Amino acid sequence: SHHDTTTEITSRNDRDEVGEMARAVEVFKDNAIQLNAREVELKQLNRRVDIALNNMTHGLCMFDAEQRLIVCNATYVQMYKLPAELSLAGTHLQAIENYRVSVGNAALANAEQMAVANATQTARDASAFTQQLMDGRSIAVSQRPMPDGGWVAVHEDVTERLTIEREFQANKATLAIQNELFIDALADVRDRIEGAVEIGVLQHDRRVLSAQLEGNGGQRFGRLGHHLPSGRGAADEHELVGPAAGQ
Repeated sequence: SHHDTTTEITSRNDRDEVGEMARAVEVFKDNAIQLNAREVELKQLNRRVDIALNNMTHGLCMFDAEQRLIVCNATYVQMYKLPAELSLAGTHLQAIENYRVSVGNAALANAEQMAVANATQTARDASAFTQQLMDGRSIAVSQRPMPDGGWVAVHEDVTERLTIEREFQANKATLAIQNELFIDALADVRDRIEGAVEIGVLQHDRRVLSAQLEGNGGQRFGRLGHHLPSGRGAADEHELVGPAAGQ
């Protein structure tokens, strides 16, 4: 039967023409068995590659030197909402970009970004850049050239990450301002406390001094009365003490 590699080849040990033909068929049979085995291995490899590509979290695409699609994964198709016909090998890059413009997810590239994107498609060095899309998303693109003039690119949606980074920077700036205000308020409270302590110390010292003055005055008057002559009366004591107190 056709492609049957299980049939036993007879007469291959014969020394006549039939034997030669049998041996030639045996060679073809061995080659067919090897080809079948390689075909099975290739199919298995292709399935594994498809599984790996289509389970990537990033979009992947490969274009040749003529900017025609070689292969892309499911994530790339879903990222840009491409129809099935635009994900087929041979699709021109311009057709994909035109479709993206029509559905509103093309890149909002300024002149500088467009120059970078165009240069990376023809450059021989790896490159990376971020594109802002018409629908508000941010896509980070990493491209590597291939020896034949084409390139392979990985597309990653970094919208959420950039949003978090912007919020973090905004919160960081707010916290910095609040920290400065707190430090200023703390310094003001410290100054107020130090001022109150100084006033309290001064008032305490003043009370102590006043008490000391009052105590010293009473003792002076007491000593003066003690030295008065004992024969004098109350009136005489008043005469002496009164003018002295007024001095």
